[in-house]
Amino acid sequence: RPAMYTQYFAIVRRGLIQHAWRRPWVLLTDATNLLVAGGLLGAVFSSQKPQDITMRYLLACLALGLTGMSMAMRVFGNERVQFWRESSAGVSVTAYFFGKITSFLVPMFAAPAFFLIFFYNMTNPRFGFFTYYIIFLATNYTVTTMGYLVSILFEPKSALIVSVIVNVMALLFAGVNPNVQTMAATTFGDIGMDLSYARWAVELQFLQELRNYPSAAYKLGVIQDWLSLMGYYEEGKKSTADEIYESVPFDKTWYTIESAICVGHLVLIGIGCTLVSYLLILRQ
Repeated sequence: RPAMYTQYFAIVRRGLIQHAWRRPWVLLTDATNLLVAGGLLGAVFSSQKPQDITMRYLLACLALGLTGMSMAMRVFGNERVQFWRESSAGVSVTAYFFGKITSFLVPMFAAPAFFLIFFYNMTNPRFGFFTYYIIFLATNYTVTTMGYLVSILFEPKSALIVSVIVNVMALLFAGVNPNVQTMAATTFGDIGMDLSYARWAVELQFLQELRNYPSAAYKLGVIQDWLSLMGYYEEGKKSTADEIYESVPFDKTWYTIESAICVGHLVLIGIGCTLVSYLLILRQ
């Protein structure tokens, strides 16, 4: 039997051929879906109305979540019989699992860029394209690993419905309506927000948008109102954000730290889903 690393590279090579050579129309369909989703959302939220900002973030997360999970579910969901046959013949389950994940890295990295091509230029946010790409890449990584888990737990026909339910639940715990302070008042809501990729993805977009507002917005209390909505401090009380932004130029360190915490939560959710998926596929 070949060594594990030999099997790993063989499975990676086979996976790349499957994605790019044997089924190029599938990648083309995925790219088209991402372009259309980004373009439609960009057209809807191109007016830049302040009251639309939360809905824009939520729907962007939903669009990326649905497309990302549907793409990821094909990695394991369509090869159950093949996996059982190969594992019974002596193929390393570890090599198979991580080889399949590695072969899907290219579509996973490309998906946020396709979504942003129209979405970014039409919504014109206050931060750069690369920053938005990093936010959506972290989000897409998380939903991709969730897609792996759903495809292993459920049959292909049921997995699609479950993925929709999972994304809707993530939006319910995003901390927008009801807001973070209301959700955090209960243990169930607090845990739900911790496990919701949408909660951290929405907050990342918020933070990057707010950090680039002019100083007048801080002096008028506009930014403090948004931060209060996200649960960073109680209304009427002095906050860390107030203390940092009392003078000009503003220190951006606070935003950097909070953004890193959001990215960390997304990565941890993704790692957790990957580990659970690996343990489940070992049992199979």
